[in-house]
Amino acid sequence: MPLYMVMMPFLIIAAYYAVNNFKGIANPDNALLTVAINTLPGWAVGLIAGGGALTAILVMSFVALTVGGLFSKNILGVLKPDISEGSMTLWTRIITGIFLVSSAFLSLYYPMLMLGVVALSYSGLTQAFVSVIFAFTWKRATKWGILSGLVVSVVSLFFMTTLPYGVSKGFVALIINFAITIIVSLLTKPDDETILRYEQLTNNELVKSNSTVN
Repeated sequence: MPLYMVMMPFLIIAAYYAVNNFKGIANPDNALLTVAINTLPGWAVGLIAGGGALTAILVMSFVALTVGGLFSKNILGVLKPDISEGSMTLWTRIITGIFLVSSAFLSLYYPMLMLGVVALSYSGLTQAFVSVIFAFTWKRATKWGILSGLVVSVVSLFFMTTLPYGVSKGFVALIINFAITIIVSLLTKPDDETILRYEQLTNNELVKSNSTVN
């Protein structure tokens, strides 16, 4: 467990204290600051506000540098393999700056967008479960089938409303993912490289299991 999780019980206690003692807090995100402003001296409030700002800056800087590096290495480096290190560094800085400016704009004018993005990312990870299962267990699965199932299932989450009987939208999207992956895989032909990789993987697993038994 990360060390910072030790602070979670204290945050929960502060949130309950704010709910019980300060009625009508417009924004729940301000609960901790509301408690601090009304119970602590000014210098302590400054420390809390500064610590929160520093935490946000550290996390955002790490994410921004990661996004810039991913773009320059995994996208630009693939599209233009002969790119120089200087150009790659320059593009990393440009994308990092664009990401920071865009994040500041979206957080100011669309503060609830992040909740939707986080929910979508978790849903996408759930749908990736189907891709992993088929990739390792079904030789007939094709890249187009897996990609189609993943895209259709994630897009379907946007159009689903509240389902009856409390059925999870993610579960329904998972079923759609299975169906689309199977149908498209049967309609398309797996490439030779995918089949060879699958056979090598299964053969290696058989060798390991036999060596373990012996």
